[in-house]
Amino acid sequence: MKNRIILISLGFAALTLASCGGSNDSGNELIPSQQSDKGPQQDEIDAKRNGSTEFVFEPIGGKDITKECDEKGTIEKVTYTTHAYALEDADKVDNYVVEKQMNVYLPYGYSVENKYNVLILAHGSGENEDFWFAQGDYDPNNITTYLRGYGTTNVLDNLIKSGKAEKTIVVTPCLYTTYNGKDSPNSNFHDEVNNDILPYIVDHYSTFAENSTSEGIIAARDHFAYAGLSMGSGIGFRSIWTNSFEYISYIGNYSGGVGEEVYTEIANNLTTGKYKDYECNYWFNGCGNIDGLATEHASAYLGLLSKAGNKFKVGYDVSQYNADFVYIKGTGHSYACWLTCLYNSMLVFFK
Repeated sequence: MKNRIILISLGFAALTLASCGGSNDSGNELIPSQQSDKGPQQDEIDAKRNGSTEFVFEPIGGKDITKECDEKGTIEKVTYTTHAYALEDADKVDNYVVEKQMNVYLPYGYSVENKYNVLILAHGSGENEDFWFAQGDYDPNNITTYLRGYGTTNVLDNLIKSGKAEKTIVVTPCLYTTYNGKDSPNSNFHDEVNNDILPYIVDHYSTFAENSTSEGIIAARDHFAYAGLSMGSGIGFRSIWTNSFEYISYIGNYSGGVGEEVYTEIANNLTTGKYKDYECNYWFNGCGNIDGLATEHASAYLGLLSKAGNKFKVGYDVSQYNADFVYIKGTGHSYACWLTCLYNSMLVFFK
């Protein structure tokens, strides 16, 4: 396979964390009342949950699931061709071509003889494609900070080895694009996902899509997912939910919501609009209960549930339900929360 550099074969890896643009959202904003064990609107959120759950509500950092696994996946850094789509739209051209990089996690024992699910996993503001797989430090005395990367590969390795998660290729792109020294807004990230990232993965790896055409990927949408934290969650709402849902049937929003205009648009698309014939297999939401963005995220979740009619049923059992919102106790805007959200997502994605 071309354009690949094998970076690691260990569950823990140190990757460069130079930002590819934007300002870092590691400000660690907390809600004013940090004394409560509950997050904003948590009683209403919890009341919507049906049945028992196996989601975890406390951060998993430092637990066995984050320790090195003896069946390690590998990570490759690949280069792909895309466009500065937002700048093209603004200038009414179609030739702002750029080369970008993304990381691709391949589960232990990856073989072209098998087919694999695909999760696009997005970072937050000021970070880049290396965020999720960078080496950080776990500090049990401070689980609100924006520590990077400890345990992501280990969590994936251990979940897959135990059978709690399906074998999945995890792709971490950079949400920023620059053309000729000019930043291209990521409001059009769905174009990059639909036109470039998903086709590249299908062409270069063994997935459930028969081919990399739009029709081929749409036919296999049950095996494609997107999840993002903070800014990546906002892009999930504004871009993926609104313009990539025909390609992606699992969505994770971590620590980031949107206003009523956006979630109303999503609801309209799902109920009477362009996505009325497409089902969401699972929508996982997670946020720290003392995160400064918790109120907005909770409101977006409850608002979309309210406006989308019978499109969502809340609970853990994927044979009956397809949505939930989990507060990660004691965490703010932090990797400690997001790693736990990833763990929870993998319990229900592709089931």
